[in-house]
Amino acid sequence: MTRPLHLNLLVTGFGAHAGAWLHPETAGVDTRLLEHYIRIAETAERGTFDALLFADSPALGRAAGLYLANPFEPITLLAAIAARTSHIGLIATASTSFNEPYNLARFISSVDLISAGRAGWNAVTTSNLEAAKNFGLDEHLAHAARYERADEFIEVVQRLWHSWAVDAVEPDQAQKRQVRADSVHDIGHAGSHFRVGGALNVPPSAQGRPVQVQAGGSAAGIELGARHAELVYANAGSLEASRAFLQEFKERAASFGRNPAHIAIAPGVVPFVADTEEGARRLKAELEHSIDLDALLPAAERHLYVDLSGYDPEDPFPVELLPEDSLVTNSIRTYTQLAADIRAGGYTVRKALLRVGGGTIHREFVGSVDQFVDELAEWSVAGAADGFTLMPPLVPSVLDTLADQVVPALRSRGLFREGYESTTLRGHYGLPIPEEPTRARHAAAVPA
Repeated sequence: MTRPLHLNLLVTGFGAHAGAWLHPETAGVDTRLLEHYIRIAETAERGTFDALLFADSPALGRAAGLYLANPFEPITLLAAIAARTSHIGLIATASTSFNEPYNLARFISSVDLISAGRAGWNAVTTSNLEAAKNFGLDEHLAHAARYERADEFIEVVQRLWHSWAVDAVEPDQAQKRQVRADSVHDIGHAGSHFRVGGALNVPPSAQGRPVQVQAGGSAAGIELGARHAELVYANAGSLEASRAFLQEFKERAASFGRNPAHIAIAPGVVPFVADTEEGARRLKAELEHSIDLDALLPAAERHLYVDLSGYDPEDPFPVELLPEDSLVTNSIRTYTQLAADIRAGGYTVRKALLRVGGGTIHREFVGSVDQFVDELAEWSVAGAADGFTLMPPLVPSVLDTLADQVVPALRSRGLFREGYESTTLRGHYGLPIPEEPTRARHAAAVPA
């Protein structure tokens, strides 16, 4: 029997498509208001999604024009959402390149306590040059250096999370103590990038420690995730590519002594879904119609390494300008998939700009509810995914369709649970509390 799928919701204020804020449905929507995100969270919880996932970069960015998609820092926002929800998981993206392990471990653990065990951390290395300049750098760290730092960063955070025993808090007025003796320990980390004494000053939640999430798709990203990740937000262009990625990832994780069953691969999907296929196609056309193509040029340069500013939108895409895959050092898997699609033919400059700048560098689906459920079922049966990270192009309408039509249809086929079976994110994914990671890879690299 096929294992039940997991569903995450990647949250963007107006929707994942860059044209969503120009759609009549979002007229008057103010993404600066907390209540807007509370309504999104409540809808996702009504649909019993496993988790909300907030992407983030510590830079303003201008990939689709200067507009407020998600104006909040995600850890802060998720703390507020935690107070208004009861079951859905809360995953914040935070960079290993522009944070320090102790503070980040403390922030995520605080959300975990506030939410009674529903927090996760999506660790990213951040290749954005604008972000680097916000932290005193003229250029971002080289790809290999970012992942080396990230490996040690994640290890330190996880060791800090394990610096308290799960049952450490045991208030005893008679003995005049709140914490059980010998249940908290310093980590004493001294490595290539970090020196952290510990212990953490936040006790564990009901789930023991936050869920570790990761999103890298390069060889270095797979290596990093295979060592640490429990949930993987992947970019999969096709069923075959996703199945190959899943197998490669889990085989590599097994080589580190990890149980592949304790890792869930949930590729991103942008679902243009409506009652009928015609309605879905109409929605996609509406979102694309009003978008400012010039505002998408920075995204093309960032994802495809091509300057398209001098081209007519109806010109054939200049495939000869695409660099060879081996020359690309950032977002390697995403570039490889996009470039392969474009080289296959049929792309105009307009189509390429909409693909990379419209919020749809992930796999798109355009069709009816039944057709979408058919595709999710096909991927599940083929072993191409453990679940999906759904990125509705327009909210609230597409999100409502997902929660109120897609989820019930998945349940009718036995592909999704009937309701929440746990109150923690770790419980939603059936994950045990892992052992504290070893310090063998990084210890003693710097004198204590």
